[in-house]
This record gives sequence, structure tokens and C-alpha cells, in this order.
Amino acid sequence: MGNIQEQLLDIMKCKNCNSAVIDHAYPPRGWAGNYSSEKVQYLLITLYPASPKDKEEKYFKNHHDYCIKDLDFLIDDVANFYLIDPNNEKNPNKRYHKNLNFAIKKLLRRTTNLKEDDICSSFLDYVWVTDLFKCSLNNEVINSFLEEKNSQGKKKKSNEFGYAMKQLENDLNTKYPLEHCIGHLYQELSYFNPKYIFAMSRLVEYELKRKQYNYLKEWRDKVFYLPHPSYPRHRDPEQKKYKEKFEEYLSDFIQNELKSIPIDVTKK
Repeated sequence: MGNIQEQLLDIMKCKNCNSAVIDHAYPPRGWAGNYSSEKVQYLLITLYPASPKDKEEKYFKNHHDYCIKDLDFLIDDVANFYLIDPNNEKNPNKRYHKNLNFAIKKLLRRTTNLKEDDICSSFLDYVWVTDLFKCSLNNEVINSFLEEKNSQGKKKKSNEFGYAMKQLENDLNTKYPLEHCIGHLYQELSYFNPKYIFAMSRLVEYELKRKQYNYLKEWRDKVFYLPHPSYPRHRDPEQKKYKEKFEEYLSDFIQNELKSIPIDVTKK
């Protein structure tokens, strides 16, 4: 499938969605991991990139002529959130990355014959993290959703992403507003050809298995839902510690859903 860096750079330059839903001040992004298709075992797919951090805002301010250097900046910047001291509790914004760090290592132990030192010191060498939708949402859209949700109270059951996609569906005049981005994801799947694909959202899982995208059918049996690291925080009536709750949820996932995954310790 050619040079993955060139493909990602093309994605960064994508202007397909001419819509107020998207924060056009920043490029499509959200990747982390190893460029080597020989090493990568998994694709982990989240829903969409979070709002830009301060470092990204400074870097991309008035900067839209993207090159490989900009791609490397994005990859390194995201990687720094995963390669953190697990004992450092000072920054609560890194909880997601800590829990995902923990999950990836546990999955690698379960499904590969990698040495423990390799798993602990360089687990990002064996995964590629990406998003289903490649752009951040415009803050005005998110705020509009929150205002509507607050006015409707408990009756409002959707989330800001679903709300934004409804608007994007109208703006693009299509029933499948994610189709273009899934075409980008197809490029990543074709290049890495991962052994396993972990969908960290039920919507991601649904879209990857959707019959509309016939070109994804060869990967459907490799797709498994992985509880999103933010999941327990919103469903924790006993207020257990965040990490403890996620570990409990992940252990249950490994004992149940992972039973259906054949242990393949060879290269794909």
C-alpha cells in the first residue's frame, strides 16, 4: 500500500467535509504508534480526536501547508501521552492514556510471545492507534449540543458526536457521513493488516462491521469491542478509584470476550 507516511500526510490535507461541524483550524489527526507494518500487531480505533491541546494550538496557529515534519510532530506529541510514568498521578487528563497503556500491555501479554521487557519499555512499537473520524469537532457545535442537552435534561440520550454527525449528514447530503473517513481508515488497515482490531466504542464497532462498507469485510472477524478507558468514570455508583474500576472491567473483558480470540503468537 505504499508509504504510510505519505498516506497519512494526504489525510492531514483532506478537505472533503466542508462543514461547520469540524474545527478546520487543525488537520485530521489522532495517530500514535509504529510505522512498521511488520511489527504492528493491533489497531486500536477510537471515535474522533479530542480538542487540540495547548501545544497543538501553538504549533498549528496560522499553519496549514502540512509536510512530513508536521506529521512527525503529531505522532510524537500523541505518543508522549502514552509513554508516561504510571506512578505519576499529578495530571488527571492523562488517565485515559494510563488506562489504555495498561490495557495494551495486558492484551500483548495475552496474544503474543513478546518478552516482558519489550512490552513494558516499548509497547507502542506493536500497536497503531487511530480514529474512525479524523477531525476534531468545532467547539461551537459541542456547546450547542450541551445547551440543548441541558434544556432537555434526562430526555436527551445522544452525545455530542451523534449530534455533530446528524449535522454533517445534512451538510454533505448523505446518509453515510463517516464514509469518507472510513476510506482513510481502509488505507491504514490495508497497510498494517493487523492481527486484531480493537474498537473502543460501540459506534466504532458498528461502523467497522456495517455491510455498507463491503471493502472492510476481510477484517470484520478481527474486530473486538474494547471498553473505552473513560467508560467506568461515568458508570461507577460506588465511586471506586478510576484505575481500579477500569482494571476490573478489563479483566472481565479478557475473561469473557477474549476467550473467542485465538492465541496467535506468530507474526501476522
